[in-house]
Amino acid sequence: MELRFRRVFSVLVQEVSDYIRRFGGFDLSLYGLTFETIKDFNDLSMLIELTKAITRYIYSNFTSNWNNYGYFFWDHAKIMEDQLEILELIAHEMIEEEEMDIIQILNQLQPPKVLPDGMNYKKYNEIFEQLKLPNAMFQYIFICENILRKFIIQVIDSHGFS
Repeated sequence: MELRFRRVFSVLVQEVSDYIRRFGGFDLSLYGLTFETIKDFNDLSMLIELTKAITRYIYSNFTSNWNNYGYFFWDHAKIMEDQLEILELIAHEMIEEEEMDIIQILNQLQPPKVLPDGMNYKKYNEIFEQLKLPNAMFQYIFICENILRKFIIQVIDSHGFS
C-alpha cells in the first residue's frame, strides 16, 4: 500500500512542478516549499494546499478545452484532484498523529473504494487480495516507463530533434 501512495504522491509532485515551471503564478515560498522540498513527503499538507490553489485557479481562469501547446489545463487539474482525493486522508492523519511514521498511518487507512456503490465488497475482497502483486508490478512499470520517457525526451532534445 505504501508504494501506491508514493506513486500518487510522485504524480502530484510532477503535475504541480510542471504547472509552476510552465506558467508560474504561484510562489512556493508562500507555502514553505521549494522545488526540492516539494518532493518531501513530510511537506504533504502544504503541497495539498498549493495544489488546491492551482486547481481553483485553473477552473476559474480557463475553459474546459483551453490548452497551451498541448497542455490541457482542465485535464491536468483533474489529474491533480484525483491524487488529492487519495492523499488528503494521509495528510489529515499526519497532522492528527504527528508522532506516527508514514507506514503506521498507511496501515490505519482503509483502501480506497474500487467497486461502485451497491456492490458487495466482502464478496470481492478475495479478488483484491490476489491483485496486490500485479498492482505492485504495475506501479514499478509505471515508474520505469516515466523514467524512460524522460530519458528519451532528453536525448531527443540534446540532439536537436524536438
